[in-house]
Amino acid sequence: MKRQTRIVHTSHDSPPGSSRRRQSAHSFRLENGADCRRRLLRRKISGLVRSITLLIAGAVLLGSAWAGAAPRPNILIILSDDMGWSDLGCYGGEINTPNLDGLAAKGLRFTQDRSLHRAAPLYWEHEGNRALREGKWKIVAKGPGGAWELYDMEADRTESHDLATQYPARIKGMIAHWETWATQNEVLPWIWKPAYDRAAGRP
Repeated sequence: MKRQTRIVHTSHDSPPGSSRRRQSAHSFRLENGADCRRRLLRRKISGLVRSITLLIAGAVLLGSAWAGAAPRPNILIILSDDMGWSDLGCYGGEINTPNLDGLAAKGLRFTQDRSLHRAAPLYWEHEGNRALREGKWKIVAKGPGGAWELYDMEADRTESHDLATQYPARIKGMIAHWETWATQNEVLPWIWKPAYDRAAGRP
């Protein structure tokens, strides 16, 4: 329910020497709480309706533009974690991946990738898996109990041909470098099972 409230303001700005006080009256309309809430709700609903209308109009215009555009190619991006080249059959890998091979046969495959030049060696270890990359050479061991393997990354990007027996001096030196790094970074002492055998350079 709306009501009228009369507010009387008393002023002291009467002429000098006058003892009278000038009064001025102003009327204001005051809304109760329910009326105020309803008015604010109507404003919110009105703004929401305008926003939805603009959104629908934009979607219709965008859809019309797409409908008139030329057909676009279908692009499928598949992101796989911790997978190497040798894990895909379409790249000559040892694992049977018929679904991915079928997509590769009907689409495009990257075959001219290059590694950025890195002057410093690259070491890593994760849950017993470990590796070292020095120039074109890479040693890698899979799992805490895995033996070290050696690969020529320029000639064998898929890491399919272990050269450890052909280059024993190379792999021995790289194992020593990895162990030095592992000791400095507290990878060794080994926390995994079985224990790491330093003498042989193998777990």
